[in-house]
Amino acid sequence: MSSQNKIALALSHYFRRIQAAQLSTKFLVPTILHWKPSPGNLVPWNWPCTVEGQRVPPCKLENHRQTHEFQAPCCLCPALKKGSDAEIYTETGIGLVQVAPKVQYGRHPLNGQYAVQCAQNHCGYFISLEWFYTLPLMHLRYYKKRDTPLSAHELAYISDLDYIDNNDLGLYQASPGIICRGTKRRLIQENYGKMDELPEKIDALVWEGLMEDTFWLLFVQCTGCQIIMPRATFPHIHKCAKFTPSPPRDVPADETSTTQMEEHSARGLAEMHSSPENSYSTRDILTNIDDEYSADEFETEPASEAYSIEV
Repeated sequence: MSSQNKIALALSHYFRRIQAAQLSTKFLVPTILHWKPSPGNLVPWNWPCTVEGQRVPPCKLENHRQTHEFQAPCCLCPALKKGSDAEIYTETGIGLVQVAPKVQYGRHPLNGQYAVQCAQNHCGYFISLEWFYTLPLMHLRYYKKRDTPLSAHELAYISDLDYIDNNDLGLYQASPGIICRGTKRRLIQENYGKMDELPEKIDALVWEGLMEDTFWLLFVQCTGCQIIMPRATFPHIHKCAKFTPSPPRDVPADETSTTQMEEHSARGLAEMHSSPENSYSTRDILTNIDDEYSADEFETEPASEAYSIEV
């Protein structure tokens, strides 16, 4: 088995455990599981609370992290690494979920809600905080107040280096639907000259060709409709066909068959009401249903509220 298949199997196993912990049962409280490098396993993450035991709202978690010794959940990136990197606590980013308006029609259930996700968009760890905050029971913990609050550069930093996402894997892929905007992000100083170079590079691709690294950095592929387009314009002007509802189609009706069906239905109703032995009341219908089916056959499984990735 290749290393990539092993990583995929491991992530699938961890995500199943994370989703199962979010289910509400008679004996278990829904729990946010996160990775703890030591001992190297998924453990519950405790929601911060005040001295009085009041939960810190999702919108104030980032400020609370700045003044108290608590960390956001750790993503699964350390579980995919070896050596000393596997012992590093990789804190997730706290942010608001934003859905691109030109891609997703209608209100997305997570749009405008606070969530945590992998800060590097690598392992796919994603948890909706709003849902857990409204639960009647959850794991709480009071975190000690810091002697000195964290400075701004410890929450986010500006990099003057070119940040390359999975360049070794070839064409970069991105999802147009859910975008989480928050902290723990790498802030890149924008070079507006790159926008002016885009038409020139496309012309060079057609007439002269481009180097491989330049091509991978220039284009991105939508994971929804598989369309390839320049990174600079995605997802601002991209209208994903996968999320676009199909227009209603006018299906011509068969007037002859419709008329025959209406006449047949009317004749059947008239015969049923004219015959005493064929008349049924609502009570008779419900009684017949109760006799024919048991109550167990109408039980349904409770819907789960589990959320997981990507962005």
